[in-house]
Amino acid sequence: MATGVISDLGNSLTQKYAGAIVSEINDNDPFMQRMSKKTDIITVDGLGLSVQMRVKYGNNPGRLSIAENADLPTAGVPLWAKPTVGLKFAYGRFALTGQAMQAARRNPEGFGTAIGAFIDSTTKGIKKDREVWLFGRGSGALCKVTQASGSIGANTFFTVDNAAACERGMIVSDFSTNEASGGSAGSVGTDSVIGEVDMINNKITLTSAETVTQNYFLYRTSERGNVAMGLEGIYDGIDSAGSRLLTSLQGITRATNTWWDGNVIDFGGTNRDLSEDQLNALIQAIYKKTDGMPNTMVSNYGVLNAYHSLVRQDRRYSDLNFNAGHQSLKYSYGNTTMDWLASQYCPKNTAFIYDAKHLFLAQGSDGIGFMAEDGSRLNRILNKDAYEVTEYVYYDIVTDLAGSGGVVRDITEV
Repeated sequence: MATGVISDLGNSLTQKYAGAIVSEINDNDPFMQRMSKKTDIITVDGLGLSVQMRVKYGNNPGRLSIAENADLPTAGVPLWAKPTVGLKFAYGRFALTGQAMQAARRNPEGFGTAIGAFIDSTTKGIKKDREVWLFGRGSGALCKVTQASGSIGANTFFTVDNAAACERGMIVSDFSTNEASGGSAGSVGTDSVIGEVDMINNKITLTSAETVTQNYFLYRTSERGNVAMGLEGIYDGIDSAGSRLLTSLQGITRATNTWWDGNVIDFGGTNRDLSEDQLNALIQAIYKKTDGMPNTMVSNYGVLNAYHSLVRQDRRYSDLNFNAGHQSLKYSYGNTTMDWLASQYCPKNTAFIYDAKHLFLAQGSDGIGFMAEDGSRLNRILNKDAYEVTEYVYYDIVTDLAGSGGVVRDITEV
């Protein structure tokens, strides 16, 4: 293989596609678009790349009104904490045969179209993954099995709670809990492959015969606990049963630091029709806890449809546009008006409300692009006349004020 071909193609990847990848993943996404992008909170230590933030959770307590000639108050300082969490690392790879690379010399335009399709597919896949994890709790669970426990034949459909995150060709396995660690492994083999996905009816198949367990969770094999934190974890807090989904966030234990809780309104697992009282109660809780008003609402389309039905019944209609260029309902309460966004990856029966000013995309300034630390963006595949290209994104989603958001659960979808 002529080194000139490798060098020219490698340079072309950077010059033509690197900027487009950043734009597609960060900018062409209404959720990432609303977050502040921060690079100055990323540090390097013996364990690798981490995110560290200084968070104020209380004012200076050295304040006191006293009688004439009484002792002055004891000097104090603002109450600070420094949550720390390691960055997460997402990758996408594709291969080019040596023959295809040689063909680039003869037909560079056709080759450019082909490699552009590879990069576009990989980039959009990483973008989808980031949106999926944005609504999760950092575990990496794709879906929950709702099929009755038992043997499932190869290429036989079985039901899950939400198939939106699943894709053909994903290698999956199952665990008993929707958590980054702990629980027990199920009976789905670690090399099981998703064959078909029915997103309308929330069904999938596996290409091999497997035994599934109801209420177990499917993960991409080796991905559990290695994905970015999402809204479900960030805005978690004490629910009506006195429980939390996550015991800690960004290294801070919530049970002994309740100021680090989000705000939760739920109905004990029993779905109820959506009402403005539920949404307003959450907004009030956020305001009381932070002295600030939220600006963003997010749900899946079933919950959004429930709100559509509510305003139609009351003969009230809202502007459907907001200035980010995407379609959205508006929700007004008090002196604030919020955009209501929707995503099919948002947890079912759930609506998040939060202040996006306190939600950050922590991403290294060079934490997105093509792997090329050895000087080449195309790396030889062992014993193959082929070369591979690897895209990467180093990032996490963090907050400096978990109380600036919350969740309403147990909403009946329409």
